[in-house]
Amino acid sequence: MDIKKIFASISGQLLEDFVISAELSHNGNVGDYREEALREFLVEGKLPLKYGVGGGEIINFNQQVSCQSDFVIYDQLKSVPFVYKKTVQAYAIEHVYGIIEVKSKLSKGKLLEGLENIKSVKKLVPNDFIDKTMGLMRTTEKRPKPFGCIFAYHVADNSLESLAKNLSEWESTQSPSHWPNLIVVLHEGIIFHTNANNERQIHSSEFDRNSTVRFLKYGKDSLLYFYSWLLDLCNNINLPNFEISKYFDFQSYGGVQVSNHIFVKEELDGTKKDFRLTEKFLATVVVVSLLRGGVDYGMLITAKYGTIIGTQADITSRNTFFYNPSELTLPNTVAELNELYKNRKLPGITPYWLPYRDVVINSQVFRIPLAYITDEHLEPHSF
Repeated sequence: MDIKKIFASISGQLLEDFVISAELSHNGNVGDYREEALREFLVEGKLPLKYGVGGGEIINFNQQVSCQSDFVIYDQLKSVPFVYKKTVQAYAIEHVYGIIEVKSKLSKGKLLEGLENIKSVKKLVPNDFIDKTMGLMRTTEKRPKPFGCIFAYHVADNSLESLAKNLSEWESTQSPSHWPNLIVVLHEGIIFHTNANNERQIHSSEFDRNSTVRFLKYGKDSLLYFYSWLLDLCNNINLPNFEISKYFDFQSYGGVQVSNHIFVKEELDGTKKDFRLTEKFLATVVVVSLLRGGVDYGMLITAKYGTIIGTQADITSRNTFFYNPSELTLPNTVAELNELYKNRKLPGITPYWLPYRDVVINSQVFRIPLAYITDEHLEPHSF
């Protein structure tokens, strides 16, 4: 069985569908038909069942919203769109693998439009780390960015080479964290990135200022390569746990967006009530943490869990904001902390020596030890 011949045939059918859509007089119908052809290709057995294909907006727990996306690739087994209609849907960023913007003819203007849409989605992801627990195993990972692709049926009065130059110009003024993963033109080729060793880069975590825009003219095999790389993009993303309570916990203090700052306390009569961190305390956390600067995240993880096993190496070397005005005892090195555990010189009978809460303030994560959160820093909260 020649897989390339199969996909070349499917690619030809997509192009035929495009020609038919061009005969439709209403622009809206043209767009719908064009998108439906690609949707049918992806949904009808080309993507594993866990990957749903929808369309609409994407939101995060700070109530920020992306631009409208043609295709949203989401976790079909775990997620439920917040707003569900045939033509209007909204997805939580934690359930989104990526988006695909579909264009009939990819001019420079349409390219820039698609790039801004991709950027609006990638901006929703906080620049922080996530802890995951599977049984007795714990891992700490960089929060993943969803992928963003542009799929076009034709180039306009340009070429892959000129589009690659347009992309390079746009990326020169943008953060690598907002760059697109793939740009595909049916029957033409694919634009992507390579590193200094000319190795292909398609995953968001690989992009940096040393990445270079490249293109290859795959011709009739373009659809085959797009499909295989799309599967790689989906399979590479390990989605974080979805905590819907964060969406309800969102609060705005005079324009400052805060989440994960709600606590449940048990009263003397046994009832449980919600409390939130006060605006004054949150302001103090921000000022003190920023003035102090970041602390070594690997050391902080070890202080909390007693080990950095299961944590990505590039994460342990990063700094993070840690509220510690009273200078709670925090060893200077991870080796020193491990030695204290070994000699049982730290208080408590579990390795959870330094529990802290991750509070998100204007999309920036601040880690606050629970020892600092007292009754004076809490006030009654109601939804």
